[in-house]
Amino acid sequence: MMNACVKGGSFPSSMLKRVVACLGLLVFFCHISSYGQSSTPTESISPRGSAPTAYLDAVDRKTHRIDEDLDKTTRQYLQRLAREEDKLNKQLQKKDSAAARRIFAGSQAGYQQLQQSLQQRTGQLDKLRNVYSGHLDSMKTALSFLQQPNQELSAKVKDAVAGVDQLQGRLNQAEEVKKFLAQRQAYLQQQLQKFGMTAQLDQFKRTAYYYKAQVAEYKKTFEDPAKIEAKTMEALSNLPAFRDFFAKNSQLGSLFRLPGSGTPTAGGAAIPGLPTADDLNKELTQRFGSVPDLQQVAQQATGGGDASQLTQLKDKFSQTTDLGGTGGLTGGLGGSGTGSSGGISGDGAGGSDKDMPNFKPNGQKTKKFGQRLEYGINAQTTQSNSFFPATTAFGLSVGYKLNDKSVVGIGASYRMGWGRDIHHIAISEQGAGFRSYLDWKLKGSFWVSGGAELNYQPLVSTLSALSSYNAWQKSALLGLSKKYKAGRKLNGNVQLLYDFLYRQHVPATQPWVFRVGYSF
Repeated sequence: MMNACVKGGSFPSSMLKRVVACLGLLVFFCHISSYGQSSTPTESISPRGSAPTAYLDAVDRKTHRIDEDLDKTTRQYLQRLAREEDKLNKQLQKKDSAAARRIFAGSQAGYQQLQQSLQQRTGQLDKLRNVYSGHLDSMKTALSFLQQPNQELSAKVKDAVAGVDQLQGRLNQAEEVKKFLAQRQAYLQQQLQKFGMTAQLDQFKRTAYYYKAQVAEYKKTFEDPAKIEAKTMEALSNLPAFRDFFAKNSQLGSLFRLPGSGTPTAGGAAIPGLPTADDLNKELTQRFGSVPDLQQVAQQATGGGDASQLTQLKDKFSQTTDLGGTGGLTGGLGGSGTGSSGGISGDGAGGSDKDMPNFKPNGQKTKKFGQRLEYGINAQTTQSNSFFPATTAFGLSVGYKLNDKSVVGIGASYRMGWGRDIHHIAISEQGAGFRSYLDWKLKGSFWVSGGAELNYQPLVSTLSALSSYNAWQKSALLGLSKKYKAGRKLNGNVQLLYDFLYRQHVPATQPWVFRVGYSF
């Protein structure tokens, strides 16, 4: 960095160190954000019972993490919803105190009872009444297959199985909470509309919606297998003994006769792997209760041999039972069932609530802080002029997704000089800077981008006589960005920005700024 001293001063070495440190931290955060994607290669699985220790540790950590998140989230939302009901109670008391006492009688006690039920440890689990998770089913069946008297691994296998059971129980509890909230919402809707208070109920509906969406997000996170999980399941799936064990002992195999289960289908089934209509009707009635025309729908789904009839069955359940959605009904019907996804009950958290057609949910609200961060890198090249060489500014940024349509963030930049032209190449330091920005989605892949920047521009000797020169230059940028998919987790972006303060720069710079970069 040049040490010219005029108005604006030279760039202090201490400040340069801070900028470099800032850039280093951004690079570090970018690195650790992607580090978690890698996993230790799985140990080979050949004989039955040789469970890799790394796999057992990964299962134990994952199930306990999701279990704790579900427990904490459920408690927080129950407290929030109890306060919402208390607020509605007070508002109704001003209109009709007798009706308020009748409608909200026992309301707080119901929430307290749910809170207490969360403290209970998982008891005996019923396969046919558990909330289905394809990955959890595969995980538990794999652990059961691998379990054998082994002093070295028996304790780890037992801990992993306990964690899986605990998570299954937590999912069951969350499903009960969702059913309670659905019933409570329907009851309050029916009662409060008599007093013209449906608008006051919207906040309760939004909170209940975000609870369902949060549970769905946790399940989605859990269903995404880590590398060691995927490789372990792949190795197990290559064993004929495990495929047969899965077909007979998995939760899915208990409800549907999977290929290879060895159980004959009475009367024959048009779709391989499905039970007869009578058996399916019996199992589903036991699990979900009496449903109108269930037998007719089941007969059509199993006897017709048309995959579209499975969709009819799914839609019928969506309309007549409180499954919280229909996602995944057909996900586990085909194949051996050893995959990591699929299931019977979804969460129905996608899209807006049918009772609030104007409600636009924030898809980022259910994500953790780290999941809402967006890291980026970009480059901007400037041609040489009478005073400054050709330069390239490299920028690093970290943004926070406020919602699905807006991102706010900060960053830092480092400017490198390349010389006057191709015949006079000379690499030099040409400054650094700080940035802030806001991106707002306009339409499709186009975004409106704006930002404020403070850049340090060192002086060259030919400008030493300019007393009005200030090494720190301010920029106010506004323009358009085009974002596109560049990889599975990598997005590219191209920006064209206008600098409203370019005339204040000494010497004047170009008004238009063109940048290209990537974010992840």
